[in-house]
Amino acid sequence: MEIFRNCNLMYVPSLLIVGEKMVKAKSPSIEDDIKVIPGNSSLLLIAPHGVSTKPKDDINTDILTHEIVKQLGCCGIINDVFRKPRKMKGPNLENKDLNLYKIEQAQMHPTFLDEIRKMIKPPGKTLVVWIHGMKNSSAKTEAKNKASKFKGRADALHALIGFGQGDSPKTGEPKNSFTACKETANRFKNLLTEYGLTTILTRKNASNFRGRHEDYMNQWFMNEGYKRSQVESIQLEIREKDFRDTVDNLKKTANILSKALSGLVIGIKP
Repeated sequence: MEIFRNCNLMYVPSLLIVGEKMVKAKSPSIEDDIKVIPGNSSLLLIAPHGVSTKPKDDINTDILTHEIVKQLGCCGIINDVFRKPRKMKGPNLENKDLNLYKIEQAQMHPTFLDEIRKMIKPPGKTLVVWIHGMKNSSAKTEAKNKASKFKGRADALHALIGFGQGDSPKTGEPKNSFTACKETANRFKNLLTEYGLTTILTRKNASNFRGRHEDYMNQWFMNEGYKRSQVESIQLEIREKDFRDTVDNLKKTANILSKALSGLVIGIKP
């Protein structure tokens, strides 16, 4: 029987709809750091690139992730402060320039990795989903690639799933490094597609979106010695058009993911 655990961590400010925009309620104590949300730790959603001020990283993934966490009552970590370092700039904690999806830079943050460890601590199993945003053009490129085996118009592909498939982009090692069971990845793909977010598994020879790079956080659990019986980790890439670009579309996408995840993880219900 699945054992659920509660994460007793940090309060996150609620999101408010003002006109056509979603804004965060002010909370000076945590406004300048990651937001950690307690909940059912059978599921942990993380938005590592959710900076909400210009220049934005993965646009509106912070709002999307918060809405899903609120609906499902699961654990969440939202980064809406630290942005990926721009060209000619190196990582800098003080300047809030950190890519929290790169392990080396995540290690520079004083609490990020520790908060993840708390949420996946036994007993029980945790599914971790990294909520990312990809460009509309990237979705079309993957749809058009023959190796993707996508059947349909290029603009009909909405999302990609990476779980460590294919060769290592760092060393060229010719084998998969799965961070989730194939059955989990395929089931998630099918549920998302059924509910309106047409999704495929990223092709094995893609240059990105596979969750395969040893230096990125999707592989961190494997690097740390966690078994898939303890933690499964999935990188989810969602295009912006029609899914992350307006308040209504964010609500729609949150509902889709909530239904898919509740069908995937025992004990999680919207």
